[in-house]
Amino acid sequence: MTEATRPDTVNADALPEIWRYVAIDDFSLPASPVIQSAKTFVDHVFERLGVRRRKDSEPVRSDEELGGIDANRIKRIVPQPDWHCAADVLEKMLTELFASGGTPHRVVVLTAPPWSGYRNIIEELTLREQYSEILPPTAEQVFSNDGQWLKSFRHNRSILVYPFLERTFFRHAGALDLIRRFMREAASGNHRPVILGCDSWSWAFLEPLWEGRKPLVITLQTFNEEQIGQYFLDLADSGGSKGVFFRHATTGNIILSAGDGSGSTPQSDNFLQMLASKSRGNIGVATAIWKASLMIERNNHKETAKEAAGLSRSRQTIWVRSFEKIVLPSVPSQNVHDSAILLHTILLHGSLDVGLLHRLLPRMHTTPDAVLSLLEERGLVEEGDGTVSVSARGYPAVRQFLKSEGYLVDAF
Repeated sequence: MTEATRPDTVNADALPEIWRYVAIDDFSLPASPVIQSAKTFVDHVFERLGVRRRKDSEPVRSDEELGGIDANRIKRIVPQPDWHCAADVLEKMLTELFASGGTPHRVVVLTAPPWSGYRNIIEELTLREQYSEILPPTAEQVFSNDGQWLKSFRHNRSILVYPFLERTFFRHAGALDLIRRFMREAASGNHRPVILGCDSWSWAFLEPLWEGRKPLVITLQTFNEEQIGQYFLDLADSGGSKGVFFRHATTGNIILSAGDGSGSTPQSDNFLQMLASKSRGNIGVATAIWKASLMIERNNHKETAKEAAGLSRSRQTIWVRSFEKIVLPSVPSQNVHDSAILLHTILLHGSLDVGLLHRLLPRMHTTPDAVLSLLEERGLVEEGDGTVSVSARGYPAVRQFLKSEGYLVDAF
């Protein structure tokens, strides 16, 4: 199942101008939290000196008082968005770009990391009347360099949209010819404008193979803490959870609150800044971590006057774990070499059919099934509809791991 076909979507028309597309050279990461960086340094100094730090004060809500939220309720608090608002912004930019004649580019590549939503957005674009979608070739067509696939859209005079450039190649002997032919044809200018969607890891591999006139490469700009906060509030509102407070379980600070107006109240906690930094501004990764942080009270805990100050009793409180207490997947220390090969192969192709994964992997010390099973147990990868992909919660650890192992990584 692709990101675009997941259930429980809601309309995102009300979302503010948080969807931004920039040239790849203008991409920037969210700022790292200064407080957290200083805390990490101080913790390191205390550890080296063998000194135990003073324990923090008692949390406002202890772990024993709080519990997880059931899946149906999570879907109302953090539902999947309808992506057509983001597609509207992209379509407006593309229309102005091509209509003005101010660009020599006939090919535009939208590339972004896994879980960022880029694929949902470009698939939404294909549903609109003025665009014609290019359907991906089958795996056997890729391996056989089947020219019939190229002929299937060669004479189409509409604006062509191909959401799945990464499905046109495999990192395997003889499985790169079709993608080379396709990119040459796209760059030739024989078509009307061509819009390509490509996973950022695949693009890192494919960009050096591009021949002829270079495409215009754009990406989704990252979400900072304010944009992430507004995004979460609007989703909660759209899902029927309007007016909830999100409060830090340890400090009691307000992390998010819609307030009495249309915007969010000023934050009194740096949780969202830490979330933006950890997720590298990737809204899908941030959402997965956010869901894992949310809790509700097990019993009807009666708020003290101090706790309730400034908060309406008619509005529900959702408690948020301290960022340090959120358990995220980590890469196992065993089978490091084989884990790296398998994870990089998956990311290089976006996602892979399990059978194809076995076909593409080189000889490994451990059987692929054993490595895959271990990575699934750790929450780093997930299977669905016969395909395997890196999980949203596991993505930060996987990216850092592959970078430290010297593998080719994406630009984001």
